Amino acid sequence: MLGFFPTPYPDELLYSIIARYHIRSGNISPKITLQELFGSTTTIATPDLPANLNYLSKQLQHLFPSCVTDLIDRYTLYSFYRPFLPPQRARLIQQSMKANIGQNIHTRAGIMASAIATPRYFRFCPQCNAEDLDRYGEIYWHRLHQITGVFICPEHSTLLQDSTISFQGLNRHEYYAASSDNCVVVEQCDTYSDRTKQQLQTLATDIWWLLNRNLIFSLHAIFVSYFFVCTGCFVYPSCYSLV
Repeated sequence: MLGFFPTPYPDELLYSIIARYHIRSGNISPKITLQELFGSTTTIATPDLPANLNYLSKQLQHLFPSCVTDLIDRYTLYSFYRPFLPPQRARLIQQSMKANIGQNIHTRAGIMASAIATPRYFRFCPQCNAEDLDRYGEIYWHRLHQITGVFICPEHSTLLQDSTISFQGLNRHEYYAASSDNCVVVEQCDTYSDRTKQQLQTLATDIWWLLNRNLIFSLHAIFVSYFFVCTGCFVYPSCYSLV
């Protein structure tokens, strides 16, 4: 049973909370941190869809009054992927995240087969970091900034920047906290038109909304919604069933 655990910050990634725990624990080896939190020294430090969270949740019960489902929904990227998956597959992914079965999570989520590349590095908003440092005395990894397709911070309309920390991890068993050393602000050449920036802003805002809603769609329901929007027809075609 743990003696402490950092209080999560707004929109903080679970990976980031664990990284801050490692620093505060004073553990010399990242494997000691893994043993304390997950009961295993082979757990992989996965930023987006981690596994073995049942064990972690039990370790945090007296410090972190949140069930494992809340841990998944509020501090990982599961809520972003869930609406686009068949319900049964989404449940399988959630079960794998709860258990120590992380090998097939990204394949089931469609990430491995996607033509859209995931970010190579953890990303940050310079203005968010400045505000976090002023408000909390430290910076951290925001969930929204790590999602594929988010290029602009919707709160500040600022282009995200790459940190020096690989999203896949330099060491697969170590959690790297955000810091001023690995989140160095550089001058960027703004090559986006005003129209493109507005579209990216809208996309980031929509993703933020999606990430913070407990939504479960079926592909059929999405088809119906787009059919109505695209055709302006409110009479459902007889060749399709609503069931």
